[in-house]
Amino acid sequence: MRTKIIRLRRRGAINAPFFEIIVTFKDRRSNGSGLVEKLGYINFTNSNRIIFINCERLGVLLNQGVILHKSVKYFLSKLVLENK
Repeated sequence: MRTKIIRLRRRGAINAPFFEIIVTFKDRRSNGSGLVEKLGYINFTNSNRIIFINCERLGVLLNQGVILHKSVKYFLSKLVLENK
């Protein structure tokens, strides 16, 4: 069974990036390693950040053993600290 990972995918223009939170396979082989599921997005281009995360689905995937990439862990920890 191939391991899944939750990571960020950069989209947008050169000076206007935004990130999608996606589920993909960890090995990222060229054949069939594309997007499994999109969980949300983060947009820093505006003066205020626009963030959308499907928390219910994120919880289900984490209970199934899906791995969080270090950048997603860092971002989620910053969100939790800001909301306290």
